[in-house]
Amino acid sequence: MGIPALSDPRRHCAALDGIRGIAALSVLLFHLGRWLDAPNMAVNGGLSVDTFFTLSGYVLARAYALRLRNMSVAEFMAIRLIRLIPIIVLSILISAPYVIARNYLLSTETQIAAIVLAILLGMMNIPFFNAPPQIGGPQIFPLNGPQFSLFFEIVANYVWWLLRHVDQTYLSLGLYVLCSAAVILVGIGGDTTDNFLLGFAHVGSSFFVGVLIHQFSGAFVSSRANTYIFVALCVLMIAILFSSFELTLRERLVWKLALAPMLVFSGSAIPMKGLPMRISLMLGELSYPVYALHYPIFCWINGIYQKTTGSKSIALECVTLVAVTIAASYVFLRYYDQPARRYLLDIFASLKASRSSRAEYSR
Repeated sequence: MGIPALSDPRRHCAALDGIRGIAALSVLLFHLGRWLDAPNMAVNGGLSVDTFFTLSGYVLARAYALRLRNMSVAEFMAIRLIRLIPIIVLSILISAPYVIARNYLLSTETQIAAIVLAILLGMMNIPFFNAPPQIGGPQIFPLNGPQFSLFFEIVANYVWWLLRHVDQTYLSLGLYVLCSAAVILVGIGGDTTDNFLLGFAHVGSSFFVGVLIHQFSGAFVSSRANTYIFVALCVLMIAILFSSFELTLRERLVWKLALAPMLVFSGSAIPMKGLPMRISLMLGELSYPVYALHYPIFCWINGIYQKTTGSKSIALECVTLVAVTIAASYVFLRYYDQPARRYLLDIFASLKASRSSRAEYSR
């Protein structure tokens, strides 16, 4: 999932936030189709993960361009984890009680030790390999399957910042080509124990093309032609992600490696104002909690519904889940995530200031 950086609002690309929000909704519907056995629902929504990775590469490269030389790896990673962890912890706290209750009610074998391990690893955003199927295995994040993309995004963030002193154009181009070749040869994966290693090329091919886009964005100016290109690509994105016709692997790779980067490239130069800008910014803000929380929320809604009725209702559960997920995401964003991040950033700033003072005093 592409996470918005803490950057100067004047440098913010509202159009890209709109893309992120639409992509998050398509992932929600894609997973609903899988979980409720509705095979024609947003069957290509999984491609949104590639769009998230590309957006992440571009937004981070833009937000941190002036800090490449004077911010340590530890400081950068602390800021990135502060951005991620509050919602991750919340998602685990929502899903873990459900898994415990389900294990108690339905399983003949108690998995408490495995559940406790899954909780601890999940809160630290560390994969749980070979997790028992009773608690959500073989997903590497059994308590919240979609969390796998957040792990790989953090890995990409770390590699990028570790290599920040390398020429960014050559670095991003080289890694984009290398990872793209790997994806073409071995495929896309990363969410289960068996295909875990495929996730590194999966994220690398999309994240580093986002960084590459930023290297050339200065030469790309807003124009009417670009607006037409962006609108056309947005229409294509919606048609693909929400389609009931599944793309072939070759077509998926065309989206991942070419069309999604073109969408981000064109969207980076789209000026927005007024109501469209406010809507896009709100979509962007909600995209992360929607993405990270829709699985645990679904578990409770679907579990309670099936326990009380003994059946599934695709229409009712879809409407309920979408409404509850969006509403809960807004509430948690405003009253939990944003305050928690501000609190953690204040602590981090205090620790950094204290360390600087001690270093100055010791001279």
